[in-house]
Amino acid sequence: MKAYTRAERQRERLETTIGVMFIVGAIAFSILIIVGQISGAFTPVPAATPTVEPTATVDPARRPLPLTALQFTSEVSYGSTFYVQVYTEPGTRCQIAARVFSLSAGNYQRIPLADYITDASGICEGSFLVTADVSAGEQALAVQLYNGPRAREATWPFTVTP
Repeated sequence: MKAYTRAERQRERLETTIGVMFIVGAIAFSILIIVGQISGAFTPVPAATPTVEPTATVDPARRPLPLTALQFTSEVSYGSTFYVQVYTEPGTRCQIAARVFSLSAGNYQRIPLADYITDASGICEGSFLVTADVSAGEQALAVQLYNGPRAREATWPFTVTP
């Protein structure tokens, strides 16, 4: 049997330790690979693809017609002029009519105030002279708008005072 020097024994132990570490590392790495394949833990997951959120497109045929009262006589007396002015989309057919109770006829009458297509300003207006034939009290104004397949209506009250 050969006698080893102290340096040789340390070298032998170091080589053995390094060899054992390589073997243990190889076994651990093999176990990780096998477990990963079985469980799918190491399967690459594709990155989420950003989605595009669609924005609702308003169908022009379904978009409501604008109707804004610019001027409106809410209370009018006999001998005065009832006046209404509304804003809408240019090129819209505008019909304005007052529905008032006629004392001479004994029933409600429709008084047309406007029936035309608005110009580039989009303004529609109408008026009528209130006579003593109109009953005092609350009456009604009707505005009807038409532009292609779109339509809009509004009814507003106004008061006639003696």
